[in-house]
Amino acid sequence: MSFSEQRKKVANQNSGIVDKGIYSDYLKEERAVDWNRIKKTAVYTLWEDIANLNSMTFNLEEYLGNSPYQTACGYATDAMRVSIKPEYINGGKIKAWVKEALLCFDGILIHYIQETLGKPIVQLKKGQSFESDVYRTLQSIDGVDSEIGHSFGQVYQIRNEMEHVHVTNDEGKRILKRISNSKYNKKRDTILTLLKEGLDGLMGRLETKSSIEGS
Repeated sequence: MSFSEQRKKVANQNSGIVDKGIYSDYLKEERAVDWNRIKKTAVYTLWEDIANLNSMTFNLEEYLGNSPYQTACGYATDAMRVSIKPEYINGGKIKAWVKEALLCFDGILIHYIQETLGKPIVQLKKGQSFESDVYRTLQSIDGVDSEIGHSFGQVYQIRNEMEHVHVTNDEGKRILKRISNSKYNKKRDTILTLLKEGLDGLMGRLETKSSIEGS
């Protein structure tokens, strides 16, 4: 079977369960992927894969401007380097993937808050910028914006839970806890669901705002 046929077969696994032999061969060929080409539209690919969209019609490059768009594509590419498709994420890979995915969408959320809504991003601590400031700002707004903020905020919390593994045992001693692959995969499923909810809400708001401004 040619690699193109293998890739097609992998892509058609609607259940998300990939034949290990086929996927293993696919991964071996990843070195042949033209990442420079993929990077040009990576934010679209990542968004479509998470939200289960066939094709996005909203022009993100026009909306964001060149520099923020290129930055978003850069982080999206980094996420795709961890796992070319979200459904292929297994075990601890979700830690690196969600870090890059959040950074990709953070740039879009920041632009949405400051440029589209015309609101400042509220800082928890004056003079210090935290990623969570973006989510809290959205949460403070009514309606869909608040829901978007809550979805991304929960993803951020799960990401932190996976990063902070120092715990104190019953004897009062500091130890590192180990997260099993099955628990990572449960967190993966929750993260992907929350991201889809957040992105669906954000796309609805972007399209509504664009329609109003264009009328």
